[in-house]
Amino acid sequence: MVMSIVTAADFLRNVNNYCPGEDSVIAVAGGSGSGKSYIAREIVKIIGGRVISLDDYIIPEKIVSGGNWDLPDVYDLGMARRTLGALSRGENFDKPIYDFEQGIIGGYETVSPGKPIVFEGLHTIGDYFEKFIDFGIFVGAGEKIRLNRRLSRDVAERGQGVEEIKARWNGTVEPTFREHIASQAYDADLVVINNDPLAQ
Repeated sequence: MVMSIVTAADFLRNVNNYCPGEDSVIAVAGGSGSGKSYIAREIVKIIGGRVISLDDYIIPEKIVSGGNWDLPDVYDLGMARRTLGALSRGENFDKPIYDFEQGIIGGYETVSPGKPIVFEGLHTIGDYFEKFIDFGIFVGAGEKIRLNRRLSRDVAERGQGVEEIKARWNGTVEPTFREHIASQAYDADLVVINNDPLAQ
């Protein structure tokens, strides 16, 4: 059951009132282009801590031409879970760093305990990570806004063509959102509606 639904502007004005204290792990989930990475970064700017992105746990061999890159099995969820488990026990963990340009794990970085941790990605809310999550935020936005944000990002940052992005969106991204991602809103503690076109 969702605790409440707020706009992104209201949430960011009152982050300290919504999020638990510094001894916490906050999950931020949402569809592609919802602005979940933006919200995660803003939380850390306001209350401190660090962001751990599920994108760093992509399994490179799963990123194949024409494949569906948004499915849960594209990610090493087991390693992500081990990262959160180690941090919850006060242990360091060497987490991967995914290189989107080369499509490889570009290295590893040692993550040290120290909260809050903001765990951000397509599949960060739900039973699999529930044991380690203190507060779950689902970021929602209209489909057209999400697509436009995806176009802006992938053309500028990843060198993809507009038609390629739209074809992938219609073929895999939006269907996968409806089947595997949208339902996380019902498990979240808070839904943040992020329809501001400038908030990415």
